[in-house]
Amino acid sequence: RKQPSSSSSSPSSSPSLTTSSFRSSKSHNHLRPVQQDDLIRIRLNKVFKATHSRREADKLIVSGRVSVNGEPITSKGGHYVIPHVDIVSLDGVVVKGWED
Repeated sequence: RKQPSSSSSSPSSSPSLTTSSFRSSKSHNHLRPVQQDDLIRIRLNKVFKATHSRREADKLIVSGRVSVNGEPITSKGGHYVIPHVDIVSLDGVVVKGWED
């Protein structure tokens, strides 16, 4: 929406109009195709929340017992997985039920 301005080229009024028009244009993101960045990601250690505490899950990850899409993970922190896309395994056995 356009607001009447008291001065035609005042530098202080220009940034607020630019910012508000930018915000309103961002509300139309639902019109673009879904991309991988749009998918919900969860922390790898939360995959094990039904069976292990967060710290126990971190120990499993650091020990190299956990793999994502066949790649072993050996460092904790910063690892995210996408439900129904990534395959998480513990000791070579696929972990099921974490996606829901």
